[in-house]
Amino acid sequence: MTQGTQIRVRILSYKSFRHYGGREITSTSNICLATFLFSQRDHTNVVELNEDCAGYKKGHKISILPIDFDIK
Repeated sequence: MTQGTQIRVRILSYKSFRHYGGREITSTSNICLATFLFSQRDHTNVVELNEDCAGYKKGHKISILPIDFDIK
């Protein structure tokens, strides 16, 4: 993939709740528009977010796993 390509990525956010029975962790999936920057040696891809998403501001650079990269 070439640098500057606009793609969709999945970002997972987690929330932990403590209650009488113990701890419960829930996850939320968010699909965001991003711009591809480069691939790293560990096969993750670095992208820059094009919109506010999952608690991150526009312009934030984040590493994405291959399974969450270029969502159709």
